[in-house]
Amino acid sequence: MAGQTDPALLARRLEDMARRAAQRWQHAYTGFLDPAGWTQAQEAARREGAGLSLYVSWPDAERRMACFYPRDGEAPEDFPVTLLCIRWNAKFASLEHRDLLGSLMGLGLQREALGDILMEEGRAYCPVTEAVAGYIAANLTQAGRTRVQVETASQPPQEAAAPMTQEVAATVAALRLDAVVAAGYRLARSAAQESIAAGLVKVNHLPCLKGDALLREGDLISVRGRGRLRLRQVGYRSQKGRIHILLDRTK
Repeated sequence: MAGQTDPALLARRLEDMARRAAQRWQHAYTGFLDPAGWTQAQEAARREGAGLSLYVSWPDAERRMACFYPRDGEAPEDFPVTLLCIRWNAKFASLEHRDLLGSLMGLGLQREALGDILMEEGRAYCPVTEAVAGYIAANLTQAGRTRVQVETASQPPQEAAAPMTQEVAATVAALRLDAVVAAGYRLARSAAQESIAAGLVKVNHLPCLKGDALLREGDLISVRGRGRLRLRQVGYRSQKGRIHILLDRTK
């Protein structure tokens, strides 16, 4: 069943995995965790006296698989991860990050089964847990209206590209979450508030239900189904009192 993992449930599960690794002298692997999740994993390892190793797909990858192991034991050499390459004909179609993520989640997968998606021209790379790699290869034939092909890749690009982003310049009355979300996605303020109230918005990887939460330069905002925004720059205030901002929007 697809869906997001409850933070409290995840914390308990990580503590149990860390305890099992420390007491039973075995490795325990998580799925792919966002930065808030792998920070929880680090805390669980510290509390339970376990070692911790993180799988990083490429530099600056946000989603990482964690492995708990006995503190006096050896860190894992390999992780149960398969790197998939998803291809399409770039001459006739273009895909965005949200198109692929939506199609992958539409297969009924948990988000923890999927790592970061690295978009390139006509192809994308996505590390996945070994348990779902074959299922994805057999069932992911289309993203949106675009036909895709899935194959196993031996390694990621030698120089992993930065995520494809679009710069958005806007002005807001205040650095409120609802105002920035509305500006970044060209939404009505009411639509942004509805998304926040519905629990679809995270700030720096943590759920935020407060539309009036104040943001700072550098904050990362994600809206389920729409992608991510980075508040890259907070500029000057106009004569009418509005604040100029620059956002990086993940395509």
